[in-house]
Amino acid sequence: MEPQIIKSKPLSKDESKALLELIEMSKIIISKATNASSNKMKDKEWVRIAEQFNATATSCRRTPQQLRLKWENLKKNARKRCTKIRMNSINTGGGFGKRKLQGDGSKSARDSAIAEYYTFKKLCLESKLENIKLENKKLKLENEKLLLEIENFKK
Repeated sequence: MEPQIIKSKPLSKDESKALLELIEMSKIIISKATNASSNKMKDKEWVRIAEQFNATATSCRRTPQQLRLKWENLKKNARKRCTKIRMNSINTGGGFGKRKLQGDGSKSARDSAIAEYYTFKKLCLESKLENIKLENKKLKLENEKLLLEIENFKK
């Protein structure tokens, strides 16, 4: 018999914000590299994030898989909201749309979607910058290695 999966209650807004803060501090998670070594590093980083999250969380404990799924869902929802805003802008010729993103009629739903989009965009750009810095560091080390080989060859 298969063990029954016990569903946890959803993360609160405060818990989601705490998770986002932990992820923002982690350059490994934000990195777009998907080779074997970086995937192993990401798995270890998710375990570390889960430990930190569970140390501060007031409700039930979360597994690294649960937190990773929440992160993926947050990214997916941000992309969907941005697409809705963009499509609404296209439909109205660039002005404010008549359709509402949420039923409450507040402007803050649109503002929060835009803020979430730009936060995600910032994370992506920071990740790209970090990858460029790492690549630059790698090239400098390779250059130094080649210079040492040339010096040894001359001797």
